[in-house]
Amino acid sequence: MDAAWEAAQAGGCGKSLWLTLARQRARSHPADAIPILRPAAERLIEMKNRSAYREAARLLREAQVHAQRCGRDQATHTQITTLRTLHAPKPALQDELNRAGLPR
Repeated sequence: MDAAWEAAQAGGCGKSLWLTLARQRARSHPADAIPILRPAAERLIEMKNRSAYREAARLLREAQVHAQRCGRDQATHTQITTLRTLHAPKPALQDELNRAGLPR
């Protein structure tokens, strides 16, 4: 796993592979997954449909759990509340973030 992570860091990889690697890496290095999960969620939000919002909320919830594991929960809380403010005019997104139990 470490070799795959290092190879991706050095040479890059596709977005779906990054998510797979981040989820595997999070088992032992939760902080490393957060910078992969959050931008993936933001890309989904830009798709502007409920199913994308739902998946974005799942990714943000996953990032929040990893942040709690490594003591970065306050920073992640702030990022999520900032994201909510930025996307306040999107009620479907707000609904999915609420359903995921994310901070307001």
